[in-house]
Amino acid sequence: MTASSSHGNPALDACIALIGSVTATVLVVLSIIALVGDSNADLRTICPGTRLWWALLVDTLVIGGGAVGQLHLSNSADDAVYAVVRLACMLGVAIWGLCEALSDCANDHLAGNNVRKMVLIWSGLVIAIPSLLLLAAAAFGMGNLCWSDKKQAGSPPRPVSAALKLAEDDDGDTTVGRVPQTDFRTEV
Repeated sequence: MTASSSHGNPALDACIALIGSVTATVLVVLSIIALVGDSNADLRTICPGTRLWWALLVDTLVIGGGAVGQLHLSNSADDAVYAVVRLACMLGVAIWGLCEALSDCANDHLAGNNVRKMVLIWSGLVIAIPSLLLLAAAAFGMGNLCWSDKKQAGSPPRPVSAALKLAEDDDGDTTVGRVPQTDFRTEV
């Protein structure tokens, strides 16, 4: 994915990419601290069979690693395919992380654990950000659909501005006189 797009403001796109990369870097560092602080054996002692530690490691590598570095592809078709595959992988990892973090044992015995907290943060971000973008796109699309100026093809042009000359007849009454000889602006 590139830092700028041809349709948007390149400076704004670069700023958003920078903020995203810095945020992802901070989350990667916090995830590493959590992984070092609690070993997989420690978590399995509390909750036998849990894969929460591995879920955070994979979250950090797949989601964090992809968000920190930017990949520059040659054309927009490659960018779109890459974005869809990357989003699908991130969503799969996030759902797995949520399943591990929201298990009965993790809820009961690991509620304050930093590994669990980081899994919930990564998974929440991966699910929330695309969802919010999708809602915003839908709202923008509905706004355009509902409030757009509907023009039908083949309809005659509508006059935008025209003035009729008012004239007074002999009795002093005001009547509509002839149309002044001006050009009409039309909207097609």
